[in-house]
Amino acid sequence: MFRFNAQRAYDALVPAVYILTVMGLTAQASADRPQGERDARRQDAPKDVTAFMDRSLMEQVREYDWDAETPFVQRALVNVWEKNQWNTPGDEYALKLALEISQIPPWEPMKRIDLVTERVSERYDLNNTAATRLKSKIVIGMGEFIGKHGPEIVKNVREAMNGRLSGQPINPAQVKEWIERADGFRTEADALTESIIDELENMVGPRGRRAFEMDVSSYRRRMERVDQLTERWRQGKWEPSDWGLQDDPIQRGVHPGVRVGNRAEQGAGGPAIPTRWFAHEPETWIAYLAEFRATYDLSVGQSNTAESIHNEMTRRALTFKRLRRERLERIPAAEREGHPDFEPIREIFTEFQLRLDGILSDTQRQSAGG
Repeated sequence: MFRFNAQRAYDALVPAVYILTVMGLTAQASADRPQGERDARRQDAPKDVTAFMDRSLMEQVREYDWDAETPFVQRALVNVWEKNQWNTPGDEYALKLALEISQIPPWEPMKRIDLVTERVSERYDLNNTAATRLKSKIVIGMGEFIGKHGPEIVKNVREAMNGRLSGQPINPAQVKEWIERADGFRTEADALTESIIDELENMVGPRGRRAFEMDVSSYRRRMERVDQLTERWRQGKWEPSDWGLQDDPIQRGVHPGVRVGNRAEQGAGGPAIPTRWFAHEPETWIAYLAEFRATYDLSVGQSNTAESIHNEMTRRALTFKRLRRERLERIPAAEREGHPDFEPIREIFTEFQLRLDGILSDTQRQSAGG
């Protein structure tokens, strides 16, 4: 639940920042409105959010390949948690929720809201009335915040999304500009986040009290770190690893950009970010890692280990390919999957699988198998 501010800067990277911010913008309707106006606003909020998205960004993102982008968003999240040593149980829960949310396209806000409501209700032992009230506040808070700050947010989002689509790495000057532009609504966003924490405290059931207090404590610690980093970014001292992008292919300049449209039509313009893996293509193993994480619900520590294993195995396989590039490139693509010359790469992939399997607990194996 408490992840908005921890990602307020990173959110500028993804193509619908205003949807991700809903995780921390669950504020109440303005108290100075007449009751009738508040009731009407409550009914119209979902329409307002959808209408805003249609007007502002939907034409640009309808065909944005979120399935292709998700593994890189998830990797960045794990990298951020690892770098900042956010490893308490509360931190791990926040990361787990963030990874789960990231699987839903940002332009499906109600699905994200439904997921957040369900997970928070489970963790904090909310009754049905409290869960309904929470969902209503999320929608209303989101609608009101977008209504007030939508243009500034959209400007940041468009710039970030266009950069991803065109394969342009983020630079410190851009981040500085985004941070300065966000100053107009950052304080209000922080206040809204605190407001929902106060309200949730009164909704939490007896079995959820300990988890709630633990999560709030972890949240406060993350916010202190984010505030420190924000000041560095404001001075033009942003680094890709601050947002978990040290391994991102676009940030490293080795990928032409996020592909848009039907994957079957993506023959020109460079390779798509992989959403399927093949044993003989180490460039696609990131998709296997994402699938592995989702299947076994890894802890932060396990995710870190899995990431290290992936990096090591991929380097070995790519080194092999580079040393034998001329010979391998002469083999027709349709024959490579089972060709003897690709066997060493397939063997590295098998080792990759076995090493990943080795980090699992018996419970995780049984749970996935059952």
